[in-house]
Amino acid sequence: MTNERKTKMKKITAILILTAILFTAIGCTTQEPGGVDPTTNAVTETTTAARIPLSDAVKKGHSVVIDFVVTLNGKEVENGTTKGMELVIGSKTFVAGLEDGIIGMKTGDTKNIDVTFPQDYRDESLAGKKVVYKTTLKAVYARTVQMGDTANIDYEGYLAEDNPDKTPFPGGTGAGYDLTIGSRNFIPGFEEQLVGMEVSETREIRVTFPADYKEQSLAGKPAIFKVTVNEIK
Repeated sequence: MTNERKTKMKKITAILILTAILFTAIGCTTQEPGGVDPTTNAVTETTTAARIPLSDAVKKGHSVVIDFVVTLNGKEVENGTTKGMELVIGSKTFVAGLEDGIIGMKTGDTKNIDVTFPQDYRDESLAGKKVVYKTTLKAVYARTVQMGDTANIDYEGYLAEDNPDKTPFPGGTGAGYDLTIGSRNFIPGFEEQLVGMEVSETREIRVTFPADYKEQSLAGKPAIFKVTVNEIK
């Protein structure tokens, strides 16, 4: 067998292993942007994921509860007061600039956040205008992965035994992968151990490949996956 053919066979093997480990098939879903109409109190985006109250400064991935008043040229816009709105930081469900402005705030803080509405904004009186959101942070929560969520993850898997260098097995690494928790697209025990993880958290997931696993080099072997949660959808 030529070196070129050996290299090609290794690539094919790696792809087959990755496919067997990860999925039968996962369809990506697109969520329509939500948010709150700044001229009404209608909340169109909330989160039902498990939440842990925090006293920390807000960071990406946190769920927050805010009150705000929207002003244009120093005057409150019509119906510009909203109370108790829930927002996931980094979800991009609100007008650009507001979520970034909330990052670093703590519960009880009030901050004026400058925001410019897009030129094609549906309310022509605000389209292209620079406004101020006087925002009060009422609560901060850490959103955690729950069954039914889609978690975007990075992972690296290696055999737990006779592998002192923790060398990943072929096809055992991935980045930016969307995994629906409870879909059973990973090997048994993997998805369940992601439950409770927060955005940016890294955890070691310990699993054992089934004895009848089709890749014989992995069948029946214990493995460890180093997993980082990038986003919870």
